[in-house]
Amino acid sequence: MLLQIRYSADYHYEEKVSLSPHTLRIFPRQDHFLRLLSRDLLVPPDADCHFRRDLFGNDTATLFFPCATDLLSIQLETVIETPAINPFHFLLENRALQLPIEYEPLEKQILAPYLAPQFPLSNLPPLISKQQSPIPFLLDTSSWLHDTIAYEARQDGDPLPPEETLRLRRGACRDFAVLFAEILRAKGLAARLTSGYLWEGDSDDSSRVADGAFHAWVETYLPGAGWIGVDPTNAVLCDHHSIPAASGLSHLHIAPVSGSYFGKKIVPSHLETRLSVTCLPE
Repeated sequence: MLLQIRYSADYHYEEKVSLSPHTLRIFPRQDHFLRLLSRDLLVPPDADCHFRRDLFGNDTATLFFPCATDLLSIQLETVIETPAINPFHFLLENRALQLPIEYEPLEKQILAPYLAPQFPLSNLPPLISKQQSPIPFLLDTSSWLHDTIAYEARQDGDPLPPEETLRLRRGACRDFAVLFAEILRAKGLAARLTSGYLWEGDSDDSSRVADGAFHAWVETYLPGAGWIGVDPTNAVLCDHHSIPAASGLSHLHIAPVSGSYFGKKIVPSHLETRLSVTCLPE
């Protein structure tokens, strides 16, 4: 299957501003399944672009701007190839067949940041899942979140604290992801946040949750399976529909674009983004 991804972000300022370095985390992550066939990045011609791999192994581009501007425009067009993926095609090690999972000493050392809670979570309902086998627990919990919390599109702003999402019973995909990660950590499972693209071309229009926007989900580490993706917004294990771009400990590490401007006053601005994921004929 060939998928074409087109993404653009235009930051408009009412007057010229000096921009800090901006980091892009928008490039599909290649692995055993996903192959990058082409990648065209268009940024302002005066920007100095540094391609790097960050602390979490994500491919990034950092832009440095020598001159003030009133427009920052970023465009990416890429074509990837991926087969249909069975997300259940793995064998867990015996020590990972029941919760809590017994991580080995070296695993605990490496995974320590992903096991440590990032937010308080004291009001978690006790009946989310009584399953003691990891995969049924993951599916039960993500299904509970999907059924209990109403999805809402919210393009701007940080994710809500997990307890706020539970109180409001609504949230964007990043709210689902942050809450789900904290539930997994409370259960002794290493969890990290992931952002990327969601191909929904074979879904009904009414069920689409990421049309024209980046999507967020969670990856958890299970011995024998490694890092596996779980999408609580859609209550599924991640397959070829989920195209990761960045993984990290918090939402700050997976933001598609991060940066700011310098100035002695607040300059009004607005952001226009466009995103499409299209299946191409082979």
